[in-house]
Amino acid sequence: MRIVLILPSLASGGLEKVITELAWYFSKQKDIQVSVISLMKGDVFFPLPDNVKLYSPVFGTSDLIRPIYLIRLMLWLRSMTKKIAPNVVLSFGGKFNSFVFLSVYGLPVRVYISDRSRPSISYGRFLDFLNPRVYKKVAGIIAQTERAKEVMIERTGHSNIKVIGNPLRMKNGFSDERKNIILNVGRFVQTKQQELLVRYFSEINPEGWKVYFIGDGPTMPEVKNVVAELGIEDKIHFCNVVNNVADYYNSCSVFAFTSNSEGFPNVLGEAMLAGQACISFDCEAGPADLIEDGVNGFLIEEDEHEAYVERLRALINDESLRKRFGNNAKECMLKYDFDEIGKQFLDFFKQDI
Repeated sequence: MRIVLILPSLASGGLEKVITELAWYFSKQKDIQVSVISLMKGDVFFPLPDNVKLYSPVFGTSDLIRPIYLIRLMLWLRSMTKKIAPNVVLSFGGKFNSFVFLSVYGLPVRVYISDRSRPSISYGRFLDFLNPRVYKKVAGIIAQTERAKEVMIERTGHSNIKVIGNPLRMKNGFSDERKNIILNVGRFVQTKQQELLVRYFSEINPEGWKVYFIGDGPTMPEVKNVVAELGIEDKIHFCNVVNNVADYYNSCSVFAFTSNSEGFPNVLGEAMLAGQACISFDCEAGPADLIEDGVNGFLIEEDEHEAYVERLRALINDESLRKRFGNNAKECMLKYDFDEIGKQFLDFFKQDI
């Protein structure tokens, strides 16, 4: 079997990490050849296996007028797909899936797609019109959550939709030694709402505790301004993007997730796999597939700020509760094991070949 994985870029991000993990899994299987196509030239944040070929265009959006660029990119993608001659194409990303399908239309290849954002997201009038119509023609659709599957059925009526979560694995083992640190991992954008965590922490003002933020993005200056206004600069640490995030999962005691928009929250799953006590808002999709409230973490209704502060305070003050949540979380995340999720993808592809 020849599989081509297609994504917008190989920069830092959840989508990019999942594609990379799948490339590693597929590359270890016998009689499978794996290639990755990045639609944009640029740096590779997550390393690929040596036996996986990476293709990306030598031209970029700045080199050409946009309509000409899109036409050239479509022709380039079609040519590369012909050259590789895959049995299966897997495309990730609601902004690009229709583009990929139309680029390879008519070639002897089965195209599978997956949107990676919240189910109700709008990609603009044009794609909101185009995607459901194109998606009806693909071989299969991978939904990250049950809610995402429901929405996809409503929009496309497709009969071959499978729910497959993201692969998780802990590369550096587990640790029972935890510091009094609340961890938050994610890009600094409006939907991640890191400012709320700063305000919650300031209200609780726990003695001997700190907050670590991992990530960067456009709203980071705003969050830093709030930290300065509250006068807690000595308790809030901005770590930017790191390559050893597993070390933080293993050493911090609480993972506080404040996002209000998710497809499948990789970082929440990774924190739970590492045995952290987690708290999250119950946004439209994602956290509810991972957290069973009061069993392996706390799941808070959106905008219930007082409830979030109350539950966060409980985690800070009760070490036994943190350990119970962490142990239960590790067990629950085993179903998202790297090998198990990789096998589910492969089985989904093989059913029609």
